[in-house]
Amino acid sequence: MGRGQFFLVAAIIIIGIAITIGTIYNSASSPNSDSKILYLTEEIKYEAVQLINSGTYNSLDPAKINENIVALTNIYSRSNPNVQILIIYGEQEILYKYLKNSIEDNTKATITMDGKKIIASINNGQIHEFSINKGYNFHVALKKETEGETYVASA
Repeated sequence: MGRGQFFLVAAIIIIGIAITIGTIYNSASSPNSDSKILYLTEEIKYEAVQLINSGTYNSLDPAKINENIVALTNIYSRSNPNVQILIIYGEQEILYKYLKNSIEDNTKATITMDGKKIIASINNGQIHEFSINKGYNFHVALKKETEGETYVASA
């Protein structure tokens, strides 16, 4: 090995050591978000829209469609006992609300219609705004409290 090669290898090693020592390692932590509630919101809305479309296609009575939506909500409530589920559904002028919570029976939901939007709140807390569309409307809001954190999602 020649003298020039020795200095070249030594320079590469020194540069590698300098880069390794000079590298700053940064890390940050953030609180865990409960992304499951977001997926659950979209899943409930998708399933309910399928129920509504199927009921409309099969010429079911609106009362039977409403009964199927409540049954669907009860199924999701049983499989997710620590989640409050608020659904608002119905025709443009006649809207129904259904709140299901397996933990507390004293939970109250209020909805008011303000022109072309629905304003909903659970226990006078978190407020959700939904638009009123022509035809059948279906909106869902979920609330979950875990380890002192409150997660809310709506669709």
